[in-house]
Formats: sequence, structure tokens, C-alpha cells
Amino acid sequence: MNNIEKFRKNASVESLGLSDPIIYEDILNILTNNSIQPSSLLDIGCGQGEFIKLLKMTLKECEVSGTDLTEFTDQDVYNFIPQDLNLDFNNLFKKYDLITAIEVIEHVENGRHFIRQIEQLLTLNGDAFISTPNTESWRSLISFFIRGYHVNFGPKNYPAHICSYTEFEIKNIIKETTNLDVVSVYYVKNGKIPSTQMNWANIIPFVNNKRFSDNFIVHFRKIK
Repeated sequence: MNNIEKFRKNASVESLGLSDPIIYEDILNILTNNSIQPSSLLDIGCGQGEFIKLLKMTLKECEVSGTDLTEFTDQDVYNFIPQDLNLDFNNLFKKYDLITAIEVIEHVENGRHFIRQIEQLLTLNGDAFISTPNTESWRSLISFFIRGYHVNFGPKNYPAHICSYTEFEIKNIIKETTNLDVVSVYYVKNGKIPSTQMNWANIIPFVNNKRFSDNFIVHFRKIK
């Protein structure tokens, strides 16, 4: 294993293979509300498989697979495929009706390459969901102004989190792949009030936009 491979492996391990359960819940709600019923699904960066377990309960007739650089736990409950997410997805030969990548794109070196790989794996009219930390929240903007780095992209997050994206940037990356079309962007109601552990949603329940959210979800589709 060379130095780059060791760096990637360490970053994968440091990610812990878990994300905010609120993000999982939001994506499941979007799938339900939009009557998305795939026959095959791939969770990229599946980590400990917590989201896949929820998906299997919701999409009972769906063939579910997951891929990650690190096999965190016993993943016999679904088809696990080891894969360095920075490289071409050569291990993933089939196409999928639904692809999810929750809190993954900030971990990889080239977001454009990552999106192109997702496009290659999607069936025609297949759906994909990615989520990533929101650098446009009040909390993140204040952190950048005071400390010089956004929330979730400081020294304690490196080398797990290496690339940050705004909604504008993610949309442009997706649109650069002409086979893909952005369906919707959702801001997760999990934003913390700066310098506290309290959520904005507990104080102002009706607020739901980029200034009050710590993560956002982009839903896109393969159109040709």
C-alpha cells in the first residue's frame, strides 16, 4: 500500500461510516413522497450500513448493494462491494435504478469525476441522491469569518473532509454531465445555532433554508 492509498484508507476509517440520522429520514421521506420504487439500489459510501438497513425496510422488493473503501461491520445483510471511491468504479458492473451517496462527495478528491461515475451506473430515468455539509449556513459562515474555515472542514475533520461544495457548485457539476438533470434541492432541518448544540428548528420550526441547515440533499435524474 503506497502513501496515497494509506491516506485514503485512514480518511475512510476516520469518517466512522455514519451520518446524521435526520438525513437518512429526509431521503426516505423524499422517496416515499415521490413514489420512487426502484428494483435495484446502490448506496455509495455505505459505511456501517445503517442507511441500507432502513432502505431494506422501506424498499422491501429492491435488490440492495453498498460500496465503500472500508468494510466497517459484518455486511452480509446486503451485497457489499469494496471500492476506492476516488477511482473508476470498475468493480460495479451493473446499473442501478437508485443511487445514494450520503455525506460522501466531501470525502473524495474530485467531485466531477465522482458525479460522472454515478451517471455511468444509473439506468435511464434512474434517480440519485447526494448530501453534503452546507457551507452557507449562518453557523458555517460565522466559523469561516472567525476561524478561516467552514464548520465540518476544520483541522479535526481533515483528512476525512477534503472538499466543500455549495448548492450552486453541486448544481453546476451535475449539469456539466448532460445526461443528468437536477430535480430538487432540500435543506435538512438539522442546523445548529452558532456556539450551541441547540437546533434552529427547536426555536423557529417553520424555518427551512440554507442559512439554518447544516446539510443539504440534491436529487438528480439520468434523462438520456
